[in-house]
Amino acid sequence: MAEFNGKLKVKAGNGKGFKIEGYDGWFNASDKVVPYLEKIDVGTEVVVIYKQDGIKRIAEKVSPASTVKEKEQHEEKKSEFTCEVCGASLKDGKYKVCYMCNKKGAKKSTSETKKSSTSNTNTDDRTAQIQRGNSLNAASMVASGQSFSNPEEAGQFVKILAENLLEWLRAE
Repeated sequence: MAEFNGKLKVKAGNGKGFKIEGYDGWFNASDKVVPYLEKIDVGTEVVVIYKQDGIKRIAEKVSPASTVKEKEQHEEKKSEFTCEVCGASLKDGKYKVCYMCNKKGAKKSTSETKKSSTSNTNTDDRTAQIQRGNSLNAASMVASGQSFSNPEEAGQFVKILAENLLEWLRAE
C-alpha cells in the first residue's frame, strides 16, 4: 500500500476513477471507495491510499486531507485524564467517569466491568442456564396439575421430569 496527497483534479463520469494534481495517470476507485469519492468535490485536498496492481492504481481509501489533519490534532490533544470504565479522554480530573458511561449507569470499577462483560459473552454457559430454567419451569407446570401424597414425592417428580426435558432440549 502506498499513500499520496494532492488536490482532486478530475473525477470520471462513471464515478470509478479520478486524477490527482501532480500525479500522472488515473486512480481506479475500489467499490468501497466509490460512495466516499462521490462526496468529495474537485479541487479538494485529499489523501489517497492505494495499491499497485500491474499498471493499475486501485484506491483503497480516499479522504479529504482536512479530516485526516483534524484526527491527528484531536489525537494530540488527548488529556491525561481518562474514564475509568471505557478509557475515553476527560477534560480534567474532576470526574472519574465520562458522560456516556455515567449516563449508562456504568459506575462500576474496571475489574467489575471486565468480570460482568466476560460472563455475558460466554453464550454457551448462558444458553445452558436458560435451558435449565426452561426445563424446570415446564416440569413445575406439569407437576402443578398432579396430586402428590407428600412434598418429597412432588420434588422427586419435578427433578426427574426436568432432567428428561433438559436432555430433550440439548438434543434439539
